[in-house]
Amino acid sequence: MKNNENNNLIIIDTYFLVDKILNEEKFSDSYFEGLYKVIEERNKYFCFAPIFNKNLTFVNFFKVFNKLKLQKVPIITEYDLINIKDYFLLCKFIFRYPIHIIKLCYSINKNSYLLNMIKNEILLNIDQVTFRNYSRYLQGKKIAKIKSKSSIVISWFENQAIGKNFYKGIKTSNKKIKIIGAKLYVYAGVSELNTIIDENEVKFNIIPDKILFNGKIDFSNGKIDLPNENTLNFTTGPSLRYKKLFTQNIDIENRKSILILLTIYDHEIKKSLDILKKININNLNIMLKFHPSTNIRDYKKLIPNDIKIVNNDLYELFNVTKIVISSSTGAAVESVCMGIPVIFMEDDDNVNKINFFANKDKGIIWDETSPKNINKSLDKLLNVENAELLKYAKNYRDQYFTEPSKEKIISSFEL
Repeated sequence: MKNNENNNLIIIDTYFLVDKILNEEKFSDSYFEGLYKVIEERNKYFCFAPIFNKNLTFVNFFKVFNKLKLQKVPIITEYDLINIKDYFLLCKFIFRYPIHIIKLCYSINKNSYLLNMIKNEILLNIDQVTFRNYSRYLQGKKIAKIKSKSSIVISWFENQAIGKNFYKGIKTSNKKIKIIGAKLYVYAGVSELNTIIDENEVKFNIIPDKILFNGKIDFSNGKIDLPNENTLNFTTGPSLRYKKLFTQNIDIENRKSILILLTIYDHEIKKSLDILKKININNLNIMLKFHPSTNIRDYKKLIPNDIKIVNNDLYELFNVTKIVISSSTGAAVESVCMGIPVIFMEDDDNVNKINFFANKDKGIIWDETSPKNINKSLDKLLNVENAELLKYAKNYRDQYFTEPSKEKIISSFEL
């Protein structure tokens, strides 16, 4: 990339979904939809620093990059920036990392049960480190040295190690660059430990300078207001991925189906499919929507012939869905915001128990049940008045999400 001393440079740190690019034969971003048009209208230049969601095979590497080149997608990767010296640093890192980890473990006080647990966990996962995360650190250092009139990094923020390395690299080279972390997704709280942000990490320059949330609710703990007395800079941002919540009409009268949303977890899929034999459908159709990454053929024998498998857009399905049955998926929150009650299947071991609604309004807009009691929950939620559903839909939408207006995008991302 050339220096852009007279331009405002915006780096977009986001995921590039390899299978999606290859299947659609083009790149289309599902994380920051609507942002790029506003950036261009503001006469600013943006460039992607992509994270490919899985390791590229040799063949797919050329296929993906060829499609991006033909589409003229502005990207800057590690391959564009890292030189021979950096490859030497990568090799040095790979060699030295296990040595430092072992030294750290042997310095831990063995008299503490908790510290011993931490020590054992570190040693068990010593082989999990990859040079990819360290290369992201080197990429951040290089990007921070690109000359421009002003620079901002907009990052899809999941508090992952690969992101922390990227931020560290940027701040190591240029502390003046502002990093805006977009935590603009529905997440499942304690079951996704990486989403919990530790303010003590701020001093290490591995946390964004500003963190955007979807709305007034923090999904990780159900608080109604974002924290004020904190070293972290929290604020509400535009819910870019949830624009349809604010544009699609709610038509409750024509809903005649039960929608079962399946997750990526095998035991939860089987548990959800098991209830098909127990549901008293009451003249309702049943639709199954698998997660895109799931191989449906693995579960064909568990699905009755009269059950319809659907792959439509979620909001198309909402138009005909009277009730949603799910496990741990953020789409449950979207369902409620469209006036559709949700039933969560109980987790037998209670380890990954998820409650997006902070235990409020149970039995009205959502319920939690076991397969044997599924029909009781269905009867309860199917009899909620339409006026009540609409009231809760508006309330939850206003609490959990923020309309992605042009003005909100400009102010949140400081364009």
